[in-house]
Amino acid sequence: MYLADGSLLWHPSSLYVDFSEDFLIQLANLYRGFFENSEELYEGALRELGLLPDTMESSDKEELLELLISHFGSGKYQLVEMKISNFTKSFDNLFCFLQKKGIKVSADFLFLGVYLLTLYMHLDTIGGKFDVKGSFDAANSMHNTLKKVT
Repeated sequence: MYLADGSLLWHPSSLYVDFSEDFLIQLANLYRGFFENSEELYEGALRELGLLPDTMESSDKEELLELLISHFGSGKYQLVEMKISNFTKSFDNLFCFLQKKGIKVSADFLFLGVYLLTLYMHLDTIGGKFDVKGSFDAANSMHNTLKKVT
């Protein structure tokens, strides 16, 4: 639904999940590392999330990083058309890789996937292109402001 100022208001499904605090922290670090070009933060979050084991061979690590960049898309640099077909393809590629490498993910990822899928479904229906980095920056700024208040 669009608000009077032209912004989009999204209401996820009534499915509600309490993500583990550690998962949320590392997921935020993953996004911050990606959007702020911090390889250290990005790869550290991947390790903490269990997606990048220390024993992973460098060729597998490079493949994983490429899959994640593909999954994140070009939203760091330009407006993104949020197509459900692109999301499902990149999500499938990523999880097939993880399965092939024997990397188990937490249940939090299942629910994150459901949330992202419903978001993509709505945005695909609406159409147009979206400023993913701008949305990240706004959410990150709001989060930092709230942390200072509490």
